[in-house]
Amino acid sequence: MFKIHRPLILLIASLLTACESTPSGPSWMALPGSGKSFNEFRKDDYQCRQFAHKQTSGTYFEDYSEFVNQQRYDTSYVQCMYTKDHRVPVRSQIPEDSIKNGIGN
Repeated sequence: MFKIHRPLILLIASLLTACESTPSGPSWMALPGSGKSFNEFRKDDYQCRQFAHKQTSGTYFEDYSEFVNQQRYDTSYVQCMYTKDHRVPVRSQIPEDSIKNGIGN
């Protein structure tokens, strides 16, 4: 009788863990800032991961999709690392008018 219930228990457990949408880490890379030691970077990285985790955990955020929570986590992490003077990715776009007018070539 135990063997019959065991697959059901495993199925329920796997479904419950699939509902977890808290990111495990950032999907963006940050690099140590100028004049920052690697130990400072690691300390700041840990603190910013904790900060980002707090921003995406809790009952309110569990209703969001995994994609949305990852975006929120990444934004929080990048903002935190930026405020600690580390190098973080920056999105850039070339304005369409510049391309048409040949500016920037």
